Amino acid sequence: MNTEKYKYLIKVGVSSVIRSLITICFIYVPISCALDESKFDKSKFDYIFATESWPPYYGHAMADEGFVAEVIYESYARMGKKVHIIYTSWNRAFERTKQGLYDGVVGIYYVPEREAYFQYSSPITYSVQSLFSLKSKGINGSTVQDLLGYKVSVVRGYHYSNEFNNAPFIAKHEEVSTEKNLTMFLAGRVDLIAADGRVLKYYLIRNYPKTTWHDLKKNVDLSTLSVHLGFPKKLSNYKVMYSEFEQGYNLLKKENKIKDLRKKHEFYDFVVESGRE
Repeated sequence: MNTEKYKYLIKVGVSSVIRSLITICFIYVPISCALDESKFDKSKFDYIFATESWPPYYGHAMADEGFVAEVIYESYARMGKKVHIIYTSWNRAFERTKQGLYDGVVGIYYVPEREAYFQYSSPITYSVQSLFSLKSKGINGSTVQDLLGYKVSVVRGYHYSNEFNNAPFIAKHEEVSTEKNLTMFLAGRVDLIAADGRVLKYYLIRNYPKTTWHDLKKNVDLSTLSVHLGFPKKLSNYKVMYSEFEQGYNLLKKENKIKDLRKKHEFYDFVVESGRE
């Protein structure tokens, strides 16, 4: 083999390995650490909650884990309780909490059918789930019924709306996160993406600076849903955990701390919450 060609192949191979290691270090290692429950002493905490990273609402890589997480921590702190949030996939967090393996699931939407399994806290914030397309694709459908024949990326285990989730005529591609769905969407492997616009914009700016928010078109608003802390009814003390959160949360409101936390995290709701902050 030609010596120069051999050196080039070695260089390319090494570069590929380095890129892979960087990806593992910066993406997969934080996630695996978040998943490894042996990395912290459970005995130091009163309650262990689970969820996925869902910036800009909350996440293990955010400052103080984001607005929603800090509301939860501060609420329990006022009741003399210390909690820990484990970050994993949404489907895992939801199902394991439902079984009573975690004390609560962070960021659960209010869906009436879930009340058989969860006690909902008061709403912490609100989320609007919508369907987005790239303007360049010229998709003009403005209702769920218009989307026959289009492929839509969704997060496994998410509730978007009853109409959308139960629509048999929509081809859905499931991934474990909005971040992964956005990669599929921008690569043209799906036609639309179902997402919270605030989350979608966060990942777009962070991961794809060459694609702007104005390159996207919002085709359909699926639902506006309240975001809660959910306590599994499988656990005998779920009412105690619920009561402690509610008392602490009300203290935060009286102290005007919720508004302070919104300002700190630059997290403001598009739903008017007069009298509910």
